[in-house]
Amino acid sequence: MDDSSVDPAPLSRTAPSAAPKPRPKGSAPELLAYLPKNPLTSPGVIAGIFAFELLYGLLLAAVMSSMERPKREIVVEIPEPVQVTVNTTQLDRALSTSSELTAEEKARKAEEKAKLEAEQAKARAKAEAEEAKRKKAEGERKAKELKEKEEREKAERKRQREAERKKRERSIEQLVADAHKPKAQAEQVQVKDEKTIGPLGGLIDPNMDCKTIPEDNVLIVIVPDGLHALSPELKLTNSPRALTDYAGDFRTEVTIGGAINPGMQAIKGLPFAYQGAGLLIWLDGNNYVRLERGMSFIMGEGRKPQILVENCKDGVTNNPVVKFLKNDGSIRLRIDRKGQEIICSFNSDSNNAFPETNWVKIKQFSLVLPPAVEIGISASNVSLKVYPARFENFKLEPLSDNPVLSRAG
Repeated sequence: MDDSSVDPAPLSRTAPSAAPKPRPKGSAPELLAYLPKNPLTSPGVIAGIFAFELLYGLLLAAVMSSMERPKREIVVEIPEPVQVTVNTTQLDRALSTSSELTAEEKARKAEEKAKLEAEQAKARAKAEAEEAKRKKAEGERKAKELKEKEEREKAERKRQREAERKKRERSIEQLVADAHKPKAQAEQVQVKDEKTIGPLGGLIDPNMDCKTIPEDNVLIVIVPDGLHALSPELKLTNSPRALTDYAGDFRTEVTIGGAINPGMQAIKGLPFAYQGAGLLIWLDGNNYVRLERGMSFIMGEGRKPQILVENCKDGVTNNPVVKFLKNDGSIRLRIDRKGQEIICSFNSDSNNAFPETNWVKIKQFSLVLPPAVEIGISASNVSLKVYPARFENFKLEPLSDNPVLSRAG
């Protein structure tokens, strides 16, 4: 403590017997003069500083003593005279998988790794084989189900086709039966003795339901709707026709004019409709040749104008020819017989002049015929529409040295 800050004079002047003088009003207490003027020099602060320094020294001594121990070596003493020393650095080295492993350990670990990889590969291969086997079984099952489904559908389609065929046969049989039933309208019957066109005889009308309208060099045959056809397949020979006998080689021609319209609907039980008319060489219902201008309607294909050549021998149609035409209109037809050769041709001309250079051969074939045959015209109607077949300028003459055809089709 600094003694210079305390004034000793008051102590020497203090008298026990003297009474204290009164303190003037507003002055400071006299004891304040004995207090130190700097707080840091007071006894309490000095004692506190001393205590702090003591504690700090003890703490520092403890830290320093702990740092003096061995860093990585532990010594354990046991009652027996055995001392065990564990070096943590060696322990860390033993536990690590660093490059300090011995060659034997590396080989062992490589062998273990290879063995593990082999086992894993084997497990993967087994799993893949099982998956492939499962997929194969699944594929075989699906293929079997698909095949069974296709077989069921095929059987069902076959059953439906068979049912439709039987239904169609029954329908066609009924149609044929109805077509063979003659109708009793006497005014519609034509007698064979009456003339029709050119040298031909009267109309042969098996169903007795057709009408004729004869004009100059023109014959119109009104064929009702229904089945009027020459067809071995349908066993029908009820087309209306007019014929005459002729012996030797010949050339016959006729023009088929007017509109042909079988409609856009087939007769029930048939997949098509047809109307046509043309020339006919007739032996009987199982042996004939016909050349027709026609129009067919086929489901899904529409109407098609055409030229038809049909040779029926012993009830079998041999290689019929159908030539479809781009335009519909009047067509002149021609059949030439020269010995055992039959030549069918047609001529189309928008002006109906039919020049000789326009003739087109559609078919030529050999056919054994008797010297005398019947020649004429016929009309076919297999539709729901009435067909007014129009025949114009029928001609029948001996075949001389005239050229058969000027060009081939």
